[in-house]
Amino acid sequence: MNCFLLNVNDILPEILQTSTKESVKNDFGDYLLHIIFENDKSKSKAGLNGNSKQKIPKNKFIGIDDLVPYLRKECEQNFVQIDYGFAKYLLRLLMYDDCDGLQLWDGNREQLSVCKLQQFMQRCLCKCIDPTDITMHSLKMCYYSKNNLKMNLDHIKGKIEKCFKEKKKSLIEVILRYPENCNPKQLDELYMKMQVFIITNYFIGCPNDSKLLKQTRQTIDSVVGRGDLQKYVLKKKYHRLEYLNRLAATVCGILVFNLYNQQEGNTVSNANNVLNELEIAVRNTNDSLEQSLKITNEYIEQATHIIERAIYINIKEKTVTYRQPIGILRQVNKLVIFFSIHKRNLLRIKEMAQKNEYLIEVATKKFNCVMEKIHDILKFRSAIETELIFPHFVYLSEVWSSLILHLNCLMEVNKEKDNLETFIDENIKNHYQSLIDGTAQATYAIKQSFDYTLYGNLNMNITKQGIDLSKILPYLKDFCFLTIILTRGLFIPSRIQTKHNQHLKANLSFANAEYAKHSEDNITYLFQAFEGLILRSVDIILFLQLEEEIMKLEMSSTKEAESKQMSSFAQTEFHQGLTHQANNIYTNVSWNIWDYYRRTITLANLRQKQSTSVQTVVSLGKRNAQNQCHNTSNQ
Repeated sequence: MNCFLLNVNDILPEILQTSTKESVKNDFGDYLLHIIFENDKSKSKAGLNGNSKQKIPKNKFIGIDDLVPYLRKECEQNFVQIDYGFAKYLLRLLMYDDCDGLQLWDGNREQLSVCKLQQFMQRCLCKCIDPTDITMHSLKMCYYSKNNLKMNLDHIKGKIEKCFKEKKKSLIEVILRYPENCNPKQLDELYMKMQVFIITNYFIGCPNDSKLLKQTRQTIDSVVGRGDLQKYVLKKKYHRLEYLNRLAATVCGILVFNLYNQQEGNTVSNANNVLNELEIAVRNTNDSLEQSLKITNEYIEQATHIIERAIYINIKEKTVTYRQPIGILRQVNKLVIFFSIHKRNLLRIKEMAQKNEYLIEVATKKFNCVMEKIHDILKFRSAIETELIFPHFVYLSEVWSSLILHLNCLMEVNKEKDNLETFIDENIKNHYQSLIDGTAQATYAIKQSFDYTLYGNLNMNITKQGIDLSKILPYLKDFCFLTIILTRGLFIPSRIQTKHNQHLKANLSFANAEYAKHSEDNITYLFQAFEGLILRSVDIILFLQLEEEIMKLEMSSTKEAESKQMSSFAQTEFHQGLTHQANNIYTNVSWNIWDYYRRTITLANLRQKQSTSVQTVVSLGKRNAQNQCHNTSNQ
């Protein structure tokens, strides 16, 4: 839903006044006129010349989604390409930021103007074209992880299976195209295409290998003869596909069994050794993820220690001292949030890799079990009935296909990891190193400090948004909860965890015991300040994954923009004191809501004890009479 920002009747005179000045070129004003009148430029200019019939606007409000085409156009002029969905995602989140947004939290919606909106769009454009802007990289990473469904292992498996089915369908249609009464030449072509189909469909090896083709041909001959091929495959008009699939699965099982039981001198060079490839792929994937997590943890730890050395909170004197300008510390804090988001995505990919590794272990055990079972059946036997041995070969081909599927899933997991690594480019690394080095040197050399009161800069006048804290507090387990609130979003490492509220499932983390004791004494006030803080910064919104909460706020803000009357549903009448009572004022008024709760419970109890005429004289006035037993009197 579009979030409405401005009323057209409020800003139209300002736009028209600016547009009539030919010396002033205002592209943003012209774009707003185009949105309002939904006309081309010729009609807009005609409306400006005095024709009142064409001055009637077709849109009453201007929403944030209406500004997306303008941002994309400005980015293209600066040689930057952005997606429409990402541009909408950027504007909807950035508009609530305290520094770069429209500052809508302080009730300034009615004070918005075309000038402020144009400045906001200019700040968004600067973020888009700046390669070292950390917030922009965080937005791109979160947008990628949110909209890219490949971050789910089940989706990856479904996509690969769909690709396998499409490939199998395209290959098998070529085989099924031959007529029932084909000549010997066509039958030879069919025979060759079946060999290529089995090798390609089950990923046994390279179909160009002559040795592998020869072995596949021998395997097909052992299952069905060339003369019987036309009889069993082509003449079964209505079950042709089913017979062909069963034949291919049986041949694949026999071929895989023979390939894994050959002597060293007779092995096929191009045959896939899936078990060895899976072992190597799992080991390389785990090593790569561990290395990336180690580097990311080093980035986070170094930046948080820089912030920790630059902040001193005195609980007794109730002051917060900064040894660095707050703007520089917030830039370092953005790097902490960026690498924390990257770490969270890496952990998600690692979880997918571990799940896939478990499935690989299960499939490998099945593969070895089937191989041993076939060995036991073939041992000391020269002739075996097909009904006894062929089902095992079919099952072996299914296990082989599952191993191939898990190998492709592992490849996709590595691709996702590589795609995440692209967000940490050389510009980010150089910017991080220069900012950390400069901040570390200045922290030791600076002599001037900036002192603030403990709760002086907190935003407590925000409407309660009803955010479930038990869902977002686990994201802050590695950082000090008190410092985040008092410094308005700066992260320092935590060392202890406590549980201050029994209703919250998550624990709170603090830098030391003194911070924990102070938070325990002021926990209600800190929670209120925390709710007023988390939705004022884009970086914290991305870190806590509160994009959906922002969308809900946009829906509520839309309703507020459409309604011009104030709501009075929560207002109550003013009651005078007992010394100045009027005749029409009730005296039994209580200001304690629990008095009404107790009164309601009492009335409910009385209601449950009420009797009816259906009850007997014995059970009159008694609760749960249907469950009671009364002895009859002896007469």
